[in-house]
Amino acid sequence: MTARAAGRIALLPYVLLSLTIAFWGLNGVVSKAAVAAIPPVMMTFLAWGVGALVLAPLALPRLWGHWGEVRRHWWKFAGLGALGFSLFYHSFFQALARTSAINLQLISTAIPAVIVIISVVLYRERVSLLAVLGMIIAFLGVAVVVAQGDPGLVARLGVNTGDLLAVAGVFVWSFYTLFLRYIPSTVPPIAQLWLFGVCGTVINAAVLLIEGVGVSSFVLDANAALMIGYVAVFPSFLAYLFYNEGVRMIGAAAAGQFLYLTPIVTAALAVLFLGETFALYHVVGLVTIFAGVFLASRRAAVAEGAAGQ
Repeated sequence: MTARAAGRIALLPYVLLSLTIAFWGLNGVVSKAAVAAIPPVMMTFLAWGVGALVLAPLALPRLWGHWGEVRRHWWKFAGLGALGFSLFYHSFFQALARTSAINLQLISTAIPAVIVIISVVLYRERVSLLAVLGMIIAFLGVAVVVAQGDPGLVARLGVNTGDLLAVAGVFVWSFYTLFLRYIPSTVPPIAQLWLFGVCGTVINAAVLLIEGVGVSSFVLDANAALMIGYVAVFPSFLAYLFYNEGVRMIGAAAAGQFLYLTPIVTAALAVLFLGETFALYHVVGLVTIFAGVFLASRRAAVAEGAAGQ
């Protein structure tokens, strides 16, 4: 192998992870524009309805030989599909219809801290005082964003519904992440992702019927098709595949550092393309949340061998 080829291989995980962050960062902006033209409940259905169709050729061959495990654990796949691919997506798109892409992304950065909290409650994992301090700081950062830097604003006008839905989405995704431990590891990750997407899509289709939202609720022009295609392909399974490969090549600790770039990318793109304002309270909230998440997510924060593992 030549030195040039070796250099390209060494660079590959960083390219994949950078693309992942770009896909996720742009997702908030594209989805914000999408819910202005397409009902959020329809976007929720299309995101993984289309995504599951595109992913099927990759996932179905990998399911061969695992159907017995899927049948035995079908309720786990259905439950996680309902959490991560239905309830979370409803929260995500409904929040975007009511708040800014910047607010949504900044609030979402609290997910690692929330995961630590739920782990303590459900699995009685031990955490250090430093982790507790980190969680408090992270939530103070979220509060700064929700209150727009003015506590009196909440008293005068109340909390923005979109921000509350974003907070709800943080908890839903945190539960989804923790409950992944119950899925048989022998089922390939791509196959798991497809099964979750299919289960979520079935539930989302039922919600569509209950809400009475049909294809006549929006105009499927070129812009709408491009937005639906982007949301269904790039930030979902394609980013998932790139991220997993990046983790495999350089490790979870190094790859995880790239996640801190997502809100920065989203904020920059939202300002550029949506005309949103990146205010001082966003800066304060971003720095505070990052500091808290860093402390709460440190490798030493959750003790090894805790109950429930």
